[in-house]
Amino acid sequence: MTDGSAVLITGANGWLGTQLVHSLRDGITDDPRFGPQPDRPIRCLVLPGSDPGSIADVDGVEVIEGDLTDRASLDAFVDGASGATLFHTAGVIHPKGRVAQFYAVNERGTHNILDAASKAKVRRFIHVS
Repeated sequence: MTDGSAVLITGANGWLGTQLVHSLRDGITDDPRFGPQPDRPIRCLVLPGSDPGSIADVDGVEVIEGDLTDRASLDAFVDGASGATLFHTAGVIHPKGRVAQFYAVNERGTHNILDAASKAKVRRFIHVS
């Protein structure tokens, strides 16, 4: 994956992540800068055991299981991603019964993915909050 045009996406099977995957693959206009990019490597992070949804059917998309709250599980996601762009779209909006989950994923998880991205020499980190 060591390619400056490569893209990594956390939360790729959520609504925003799915739209991003399809927009990157299919393009959003006929303008060459924003048009289809079928050769761009795209790697998506999804929670272990979760349904990858429609991204699993997109040609050239690699799905990696990992959890933002488990720093070690992010290594495979960022492996070989030097020079890539990472879109961090994962997050908890409605915690299941406790606020601790909100902080574990949104705050600590963001620190974990930033740390992993930095060590992998990801070039750009775009955080959607």
